[in-house]
Amino acid sequence: MDLHYLDGKRTVPIPCLSEQEIRAVSSYLFFPDDPLVAEYTIVLGISLASRPVERAVDLYRRGLSGRLIFTGGYNHRSRATEAELMAAEARRLNIDSKMFLCECTATNTYENFLNALALVGQEVSSVNALNFVAIDYHARRSLLTARSLLPPNVLIGKAGYQSVYFDSENWSRSSRGRFDVLNELSKVFHYFPDTIPSALKSLSERALVMGSQHRSPNAFSQREMP
Repeated sequence: MDLHYLDGKRTVPIPCLSEQEIRAVSSYLFFPDDPLVAEYTIVLGISLASRPVERAVDLYRRGLSGRLIFTGGYNHRSRATEAELMAAEARRLNIDSKMFLCECTATNTYENFLNALALVGQEVSSVNALNFVAIDYHARRSLLTARSLLPPNVLIGKAGYQSVYFDSENWSRSSRGRFDVLNELSKVFHYFPDTIPSALKSLSERALVMGSQHRSPNAFSQREMP
């Protein structure tokens, strides 16, 4: 086991990983971008708002994004809503405010997509394609969540961006990378267990134990919290 220090207050044991497990995790969680020519692009917020916005603006300037939907509620680190921070960054990059919507209440991935789609409203039934923008190791759960909420005829494109701390090639070499990626794997395993490859079932169970030591006791109390 290794140790990951969390906010300087708590240490969380991180499972040891075999080379085979590292390759399997990388293959499952990190997968190639495939953005589409879409009517809407849902942009999931993080503390560092410039990262997802830069990716979304790239899609917009390439004629792929359609209308952007920035989604994310209050972020205690930033002391502002993630959606508003992203909107400000988009305006700084000269994106017309008419080309994006803001969803400022979501507190988790499920709500990101549910609330963003509520802004689209009944028009979602006539949408042909929708993109989402998310940090790369979170893209698998984002895709699964979007698929669970969208009509089956709607195509979904993915546009990711790297963490500032690690990427798909070196995440296993640092405690921060291992913790973030395995914590994400544990969440996919909790909400979408049938999607986990058989080669990752055992590690996913170990990651779930690791994650439970970080999350509050009721973190999984609501079904709608992927």
